[in-house]
Amino acid sequence: MRLSLITLLVATSLAASSAETESLYLSGRGSDDTVQWDFFCTGGRNSGFWTKIAVPSCWEQQGFGTYEYGVEFRPSRRLTQQQKAPDEKGLYRREFTVPVAWRGRVVRIVFEGSMTDTEVRINGQLAGPVHQGSFYQFKYDITDKLKQDGPNLLEVTVSKRSANDSVNGAERIGDYWNFGGIFRPVRLEAMPAQFIDRVAIDAKADGSFAADVFLGGAQPASELILQLRRTDGAAVGEPVKQAVPAGAAQVKVTAAAKDPAAWSAETPHLYLAEFTLRTGAIAAGEHRFTQRFGFRTFEHRAGDGLYVNGKKIIMRGVNRHSFWPETGRTLSHARNREDVRLMKEANMNAVRMSHYPPDAEFLDFCDEAGLYVLNELGGWQGDYDTPTGRKLIASIVARDVNHPSILLWDNGNEGGWNPENDDEFARHDPQKRPVLHPGPLSPPFSFRGINTRHYRDYDETAKFTDGPDIFMPTEFLHGLFDGGHAAGLDDYWKLMGEKPHAAGGFLWVWADEGIARTDEGGRVDVRRDLGPDGILGPHGEKEGSFSAIKDIWSPVQIPLTELPADFNGTLPVRNRYDHLNLNTVTFEWRLLRYAPPGPLMLHRTLVNLGRFTGPDLGAKADGELKLALPADWRESDVLLLTAFDSQDRDIWTWTWRWKSGAEAIGRGGPATAMPAGTVATTEESGEVVVSVGRNTARFSKATGRLAALERDGRKISLANGPRLTAYQRTERSFAPVGADAGKLTSLTTTRHGDAVVVTAKYDGAFREVRWKVSPDGDVRLDYEFNGPGLVDILGVDFDYPEEKMRSKEWLGNGPYRVWANRLRGGWIHRWDTEYNDTIPGISWIYPEFKGWFSRWDWMAFTTTEGRFAFLNDGGQPYVGVYSPRDGKNNPVLNLPRLGLGVYQVITGIGSKTAVPSLTGPQGRSQDISGPVKGSLIIRLLDQH
Repeated sequence: MRLSLITLLVATSLAASSAETESLYLSGRGSDDTVQWDFFCTGGRNSGFWTKIAVPSCWEQQGFGTYEYGVEFRPSRRLTQQQKAPDEKGLYRREFTVPVAWRGRVVRIVFEGSMTDTEVRINGQLAGPVHQGSFYQFKYDITDKLKQDGPNLLEVTVSKRSANDSVNGAERIGDYWNFGGIFRPVRLEAMPAQFIDRVAIDAKADGSFAADVFLGGAQPASELILQLRRTDGAAVGEPVKQAVPAGAAQVKVTAAAKDPAAWSAETPHLYLAEFTLRTGAIAAGEHRFTQRFGFRTFEHRAGDGLYVNGKKIIMRGVNRHSFWPETGRTLSHARNREDVRLMKEANMNAVRMSHYPPDAEFLDFCDEAGLYVLNELGGWQGDYDTPTGRKLIASIVARDVNHPSILLWDNGNEGGWNPENDDEFARHDPQKRPVLHPGPLSPPFSFRGINTRHYRDYDETAKFTDGPDIFMPTEFLHGLFDGGHAAGLDDYWKLMGEKPHAAGGFLWVWADEGIARTDEGGRVDVRRDLGPDGILGPHGEKEGSFSAIKDIWSPVQIPLTELPADFNGTLPVRNRYDHLNLNTVTFEWRLLRYAPPGPLMLHRTLVNLGRFTGPDLGAKADGELKLALPADWRESDVLLLTAFDSQDRDIWTWTWRWKSGAEAIGRGGPATAMPAGTVATTEESGEVVVSVGRNTARFSKATGRLAALERDGRKISLANGPRLTAYQRTERSFAPVGADAGKLTSLTTTRHGDAVVVTAKYDGAFREVRWKVSPDGDVRLDYEFNGPGLVDILGVDFDYPEEKMRSKEWLGNGPYRVWANRLRGGWIHRWDTEYNDTIPGISWIYPEFKGWFSRWDWMAFTTTEGRFAFLNDGGQPYVGVYSPRDGKNNPVLNLPRLGLGVYQVITGIGSKTAVPSLTGPQGRSQDISGPVKGSLIIRLLDQH
């Protein structure tokens, strides 16, 4: 077939001319820009006939072949014939015509990535050896195989499984989805007969510049001219000229820039190096090649740390797969950019390319935004043979060497390295970046002075961060469902972000790897508990850990959770940037007033605000912020402080409140209550019935517990409480602890002024429960019980039918639920959430409705029966909403059945590899002994 539309891309340059390399895309540029090719699949779905396919793509996502999750086909598993790893092939055909202007030029065909073995023919002739290795750029010189005057036929045969067992072992038996197909773009490129093939740059922060320039074609004696430029085109220094002898294949050129703006993750300054190869006296004899780069010096100082431009850095990193549910490993420009944007939003400064090199444009975005990169050779737990590994290392370094974002090379993962190739990276890299062995599974756990061991528990992490080697786990706090990631990170980061031998680390993993199955109507399949490990859901949904990571990894820290009684506007501040002064940060404070539960309008009122530049405080130093608050600031409810970076991006927002009890929960009294009325009491059907105005509360004479509420005669089924809820965790499940709540020994009804008090006494753990119904309609609960000792969950709760629940709103930390070891990441606000029943790994509706919520003043529930609110008048740190769901396969926690309640103690959550207690002190049981007291107000509200 002929091209109906030819997209001709002229490489970016500062002065367009015939001297530029030109590129012609035969495919589209990404998942949102594809071109139809002829296609024949040899096995699986839609096989055995010629049809069309979008290129680039993973053919499974176009309805062909068979799905495959790598570790399910490990050789150690006993596989039946039906379980044999899919091995279909894809045959591609494409006709194209080259521009007339390309006559006399060198033409190459370039594949950015193809899974897996790829044979290329042009007009029936082999373009070169079959390429083996999925994630690597490869190219062939096809000049002598082209027809200049007519259509050319491109034929490509892609074998899903490689003929080389080491390639399958390195790439296709990993803990991720495997695919087949030409999944990255294909293009032609045309150069003059004598041309610059590529360059490898080493540019230091002091302005020194050196480049190895690789030449192509039969080179006569010529001249190479180098001009450094800013990205706006302005020249940096004078041009440098270098003689090139005849026949040279490589030449080195050096230069110097005076006081350049150095590149780091915090200061991502970029420059251009413009190379011109001049083989004659006129421009027609020139070839111009422009490469973007950054002046950056990276050092690994043994026994000390990692340094960028002379400053010690801490990696706040994450592992990232190239993945999207509808398109597999074929991504778009927008998808790659969005991942980088979100990582910066989460206050990350580093990303590991697990477990293969990414799209080249992703690295471009890392250069621009400022992310340190660990670029990885494939090898999940198996390695390439030596010759294959060397070819692929040459390819990855040739493509990616000039990215200042790349600090280290990874030679595989968790034993998936070939030691014979450790020094191969340096042969192609003039910067001589260090090479890592990420996550060794057996000794030695350090390689060349860096310990990258994966998934160490808190106590072992404390030991490793004491040295002697640098400790930088390339995977830690393994996510699974709602566990891992930020659960434990606050404890870990006190070690990994502060100890002298710590260099930070990389969380596992960025996003749930869920594929939208084209054979199952688009169902997102995360392969049970194998793929739902992300901080984000499959479509980028922010899970609870996202905000907590942003908080913990904020380069600006305010280590104050409660304002002191004598607060005068001065706050402690910690500058945890590696390079930047705090005067690059802008702060904004706001004073807010919030309405109590019930009103539909004016939920929030801005009282006052101010904005100021941060103080002169160097990197990694501690100091003070001075807020110019008005004299009447205490009349507001909440103080918010937001930090913005130099690009006006929100770094983090801290919130404080200072009111408690009645002052915090009922400004001016209940807004929707009837005027004060007479509280009346009767007994009927085994219940004590207390009524006032529109409200009625019923208490069981048999248990002393609340039996029901009524508003305007309509029942609200809040009942069977307060019920003592005390559990201790055993591995990933829970068992009741402590004495039984006891039997009711007495139930009395008395008047206290205008109010009626119902008092229940027990002979067990519960000592006394006291209900007070006041003329304004509020029902106040005061309770006391004996603490059970070691406990992971402790509180009191009530039953309410979940099927009647519609939504909740609350004033407190949000919008996400918390765990004992994931308390950070929220801020005080009036939040609301519709009811949802999110099941991790199956549905991704966030924020989740169920769970525990902290720093709360009140929480109001809207149901099919009416509205009611819990008001925190007793200082209970948590309000609980049913039992959070966990994944159906290998749940991180099997929680007991819970209702609606208030809690003194909540459990932590573990990770895929650790129970909560192994993630640090915050995840461990608490010893609660002796009397425990609490208070709660239940208020009935009008419907919205």
